[in-house]
Formats: sequence, structure tokens, C-alpha cells
Amino acid sequence: MSNRILCSFFFLISLFVCSSSASERVQPNERYFLEMNGEKLADGSQVYIRYDLVILDNQKKANIKITTWHAPISCDGNYDIEKNNGEYLLKYLGGSDGCAYPSPQFHLLKKGSNMYIKGMPLAYGQGQWLKLKRSKNKLK
Repeated sequence: MSNRILCSFFFLISLFVCSSSASERVQPNERYFLEMNGEKLADGSQVYIRYDLVILDNQKKANIKITTWHAPISCDGNYDIEKNNGEYLLKYLGGSDGCAYPSPQFHLLKKGSNMYIKGMPLAYGQGQWLKLKRSKNKLK
């Protein structure tokens, strides 16, 4: 009887470990975004920046599209993804405007069903883990 209980216990533990590690992986062809509001301008409007992130090519590539009407855009373009100590490092490959920040420009972290980002190119909240929102539109 105790062997059955022990076997059942180890079986449940192994299921938990497998499901937990699977949920910590970045999924390919997923879209995320982050919207940030900055300082108020003289005309009363507020700086707005949106970062759209797409994970591609079986977690090896990413694309970040930066949309803003008030701030200069830097680091908009394609990235290599490298996994390192539970984080995903995004290293800039190129785009239309270049990137003045050293590699890796962005760090991603998957915790449960949430995705977080940090990096120097983020105009506001540099150095902090910021929660990304999942876009409803998935790539096909």
C-alpha cells in the first residue's frame, strides 16, 4: 500500500514539474504589446509609445515594432533570441533606424501565463520588469 502511495506521489510530482516547465517557455508566433505614456507636452498632449513584439521561428527570432507620435524611434526591427538563465535575450539584427543600445537590447521573462520585458530602449520604466499584454491576433 505504501508503495502505491509513494508511486502516486512521484507521478503527481512529475506531472507538476512537466506542466510547470512547459508554461515557462515562450511560445512561437505569439504577439505581445506594451503601451506606455510619458510626460505631458506643452500642448497638453501626452507622449505615447507602443511596443509590439512577435516571437518567430521556433523561439529563435523576434520582431519589435515601435509606434509613437512624439518620441524618436530606436531599435525598431528584427532580433535574434538567445536563452540564458531562464531569460530570453533579444539581440538587435537590424531595422530602418538602427539601435544605439548595446546587446542584448531587451530581456524577456515568462512566468506562468505572463510575459515580462525590460531593456534600455524602453523609454519609460528602464530597468524594471514590465508586464506585456497578449495580442488577440496570432500569426498563422
